[in-house]
Amino acid sequence: MKKLLFGSLVFFFVLYHSSCKSEPEENFDALVGKWELETATNNGKPTELLTGLFFNFESDGSMRTNVTGSPESVTYSIAEGTIQQREGRIDVDYKIQTLNDTLLILTTKIRNANFRFNLNRVMDGE
Repeated sequence: MKKLLFGSLVFFFVLYHSSCKSEPEENFDALVGKWELETATNNGKPTELLTGLFFNFESDGSMRTNVTGSPESVTYSIAEGTIQQREGRIDVDYKIQTLNDTLLILTTKIRNANFRFNLNRVMDGE
């Protein structure tokens, strides 16, 4: 009887701990590198005001971007599919819509305007 009770307790302990594991985090390693703007929209309308926009993400949580008009180095983190840009001229959150080896699509809201950035990866040597 003691073995059955002990075995049941061990089983429920293991079951409890396995159900408490958090979901695995998404792998955003593909984000690291330089990205340049292909197209952008401002409130759903194409805009060329952001021509030349780039993001250069480093694996150490730093990035370089010219989203405010001139290049600056800032920090970033990723939480729940959102890139959080901090310590620059403005704080911005970018929702990752698409991320693969060649394409990065971000959406964000800056000064009450909804933006969508379609960015292409810049390969070394380009």
